[in-house]
Amino acid sequence: IGACGHRVSFWYDLERCKIDPELQADLTLAAEDRARHCIGEDYTSGELNYYDDKRQREFHGWWHIEKP
Repeated sequence: IGACGHRVSFWYDLERCKIDPELQADLTLAAEDRARHCIGEDYTSGELNYYDDKRQREFHGWWHIEKP
């Protein structure tokens, strides 16, 4: 994904959860938003936490700025 002019990678620990297009879009949007916020505060990586109301489940992951 791209955030604040940087190329950003992210992953979530999905614990055998089946990924449908809606969940994939939600997780991607959450990662983009979190990365933009943190990059604005001069972080280069950080934790991701997302709670999905529909599945009543929390997802954890990590994002980082890719090296050129």
